[in-house]
Amino acid sequence: MSLIFSGVSFAYPDSEPLFSDITFTVRPGERVALVGPNGSGKTTLLRIAAGLQPAAGSVSCPEDRWYLPQNALCRPDEPVAELLGAARKLSALHAIEAGNGTESDFSALDDDWGIEERLAAVRERWGIGSISLDRQSCTLSGGERTRVLLAGAELSGTGAILLDEPSNHLDSDARELLYDFVGRSRAALLVVSHDRALLERMDAIVELGSGRATRYGGNYTFYCEQRGLQLEALHRRADERQRTLRQARERERELAERRQRQESRAAGHTERRGLPRIVAGSLASASQRTAARLEEERGRRIERIAAELHAVRTQIAAEQPLSVHLHSPERQDRRLLAALEGVNVRFGDRMLWTEPLSLELFSGERFRIRGGNGTGKTTLLRLLTGELLPACGSCRLTGPLRTLLLDQEYSALSGGGTLGEFIMRCDTAHRPEGELRAWLDHYCFAQEQWAQACDTLSGGEKLKLLLFGETLGVSAPDLMLLDEPTNNIDLRSQELLVSALSEYKGTVVVVSHDEPFLRNIGITNELTLAR
Repeated sequence: MSLIFSGVSFAYPDSEPLFSDITFTVRPGERVALVGPNGSGKTTLLRIAAGLQPAAGSVSCPEDRWYLPQNALCRPDEPVAELLGAARKLSALHAIEAGNGTESDFSALDDDWGIEERLAAVRERWGIGSISLDRQSCTLSGGERTRVLLAGAELSGTGAILLDEPSNHLDSDARELLYDFVGRSRAALLVVSHDRALLERMDAIVELGSGRATRYGGNYTFYCEQRGLQLEALHRRADERQRTLRQARERERELAERRQRQESRAAGHTERRGLPRIVAGSLASASQRTAARLEEERGRRIERIAAELHAVRTQIAAEQPLSVHLHSPERQDRRLLAALEGVNVRFGDRMLWTEPLSLELFSGERFRIRGGNGTGKTTLLRLLTGELLPACGSCRLTGPLRTLLLDQEYSALSGGGTLGEFIMRCDTAHRPEGELRAWLDHYCFAQEQWAQACDTLSGGEKLKLLLFGETLGVSAPDLMLLDEPTNNIDLRSQELLVSALSEYKGTVVVVSHDEPFLRNIGITNELTLAR
């Protein structure tokens, strides 16, 4: 059965419509991704497909749809078997096998006598066989919980699957399992994701923006190519409107000069002919009215062309990727920045790593920390910042280093301040507030957001704000630490981050499973962690 959106609109109370008249179809076996800026309504549209009531329009979706939300709440008493969607069938099967089956048990089992074998196979495939079915789901890590929910999607055999940022919290191995599942599934699959590798496996891309939806029939590369062609067409349209406006203004200037010469000659001719003043005035008034009407029509045409040019330039500004120029350290020679020798961290009664860890970090490196979920990648970043002390070994920084941390929670923005207050703290040059507001406008922040609380910003907005704040300082960071930086930010924000890191000449240490992002920033060295 197809997943069909027909004229769907939605608005939150006391707010402008989030989107209007959204219409598209996802056929069985088709993989479609929703993309667009943070705040464009991607998650809301997915929730409408999952059952949220729209303001207008309708959604036709199989009742047994499987929905994986981005931040799912878990009940304290919810077992893993229920998260997999198998708890009722298993209890029904066991009751029937024990001779205590009721009519409702047979109805719940629905002739799925092989549920235990199918469940065992799916659990093994997704690497969750060691997780007890009775375990409380709230004790699972983010990566474990996502694996369980994806295994449940496969087990369900549903006709429609809705996935909201399914790559988040997954390590590289789990992402490969996700990509394989997406390729095998015959369900109507609708995905919200910023994972380039996943988007390349899509059959179509639906872009949400300015309250509308536009469908592109291909994967992410095809979508980017089409967007590029559209941007080129906008530039050509802007050039054409600019030429037309210049020509119209030149023509108006020529006509004005010609009219002045004609009026001057006409006045002299009337005087020579000796026409009565009242007759001459009447003739002049008629001529002036005609000239004024024509001038007004030409003026309206010039205004219309100028308005069209402004509209096209506004579109181009919205389509053009932002750029931010981070300061680079003054010293760019190769030198040792940090040395870890035989370090380990204690968790309860055990050490995190089987073998103590040693590494040297040099200036200018692009250093990747890789490893599965729970191997201590974020812990290693905390050792480098000095936030965490090792239980053994030494962590030595060679001199005072300025460090910029972009973690998954954007903790540098924590504290309850407003956007304007954060910018004023970052501005060590004490620029006028008007200048800072103008710069914020350049980074696509509305003027009214100056007083907005930082913790209410989207992930992409928080990233832009942190990068902009960094440009206002006098000194550059010697070391940038990035912890899953592409999680929860839209694709344009990812492009902004790649652009900023490409120009930055300092040292970058990154934890990420996003392979396209890692290729784009030019990793030079890496360390693989294991428990």
